Amino acid sequence: MDTSVRGVVDAYYSQFFLRVGEDGRAYIPWGSPLGLVSGIEPGYVRLTAARHFGGVSAEAQIFSSPPALHPAWGDVVEFSITAGASVSIDPWDPGATGFSVPLTPGVTYRVRFTIVDGEIGSQQFLREPEAQPSELYLLQFWPEPFSEAAVLRNESPWAQYWVFGALAETIIPTLSAVPAPERAMALVDLAFQAHPDVAKRVRNGEERYQNGIIAYLQALQTATYHDPDFAYLRDDPQVHKLLIERYIASKCAGDAAARAAGQLEEKESG
Repeated sequence: MDTSVRGVVDAYYSQFFLRVGEDGRAYIPWGSPLGLVSGIEPGYVRLTAARHFGGVSAEAQIFSSPPALHPAWGDVVEFSITAGASVSIDPWDPGATGFSVPLTPGVTYRVRFTIVDGEIGSQQFLREPEAQPSELYLLQFWPEPFSEAAVLRNESPWAQYWVFGALAETIIPTLSAVPAPERAMALVDLAFQAHPDVAKRVRNGEERYQNGIIAYLQALQTATYHDPDFAYLRDDPQVHKLLIERYIASKCAGDAAARAAGQLEEKESG
């Protein structure tokens, strides 16, 4: 590592920012399903925090070549920037100041954004929102030609909520031909197919892993906000969990029926 700088910035609405400068550029296309980072106005990258508000510890590390990806890091996104004259990690409040990141102007860097212990921090915030944050927001930079932004790892329920929600926005339009009464369950089915590891945990009763599936349904709720056929998604705060439970129950019943049919077929053939 060549250089490391660290500071505390205030996050609000679960976000703070990497400012690459007015003369810099962040290569994150609008609408990219990354969840943990997003391109907003020119010169800024929005970074997602594991807590709704409060000071968060952020560290910027600058390398001359790609650093190793630690096996314990579960939530990691990479993207490219071209550094402007002044790069910094900034708080949510545009009137407040963050801390500078010493990059070379005009050089294109790969950026790895990792939330270390993000799930611990998310749960801590729910219990003790004023406690000293236990998670770290790590940004690693190294010179490298542009390549597409990508989610490398997405293992924590809190982070899956953001990443799955971004993915849902790209999937929901493909279901426009599905009748309204069936669309929510069709979306849950697609979500379970797209994320088999999460689906297995949800089926096994690990309730906190429902977060990502709920994000799909919340995205559908937003997309159909003015459609009376989907009012049920807005009227009952528990409806998302109920839909997931109904989907699991229907699948279990279907699996049981398939097993019974298979056993009957074996007996008849025997």
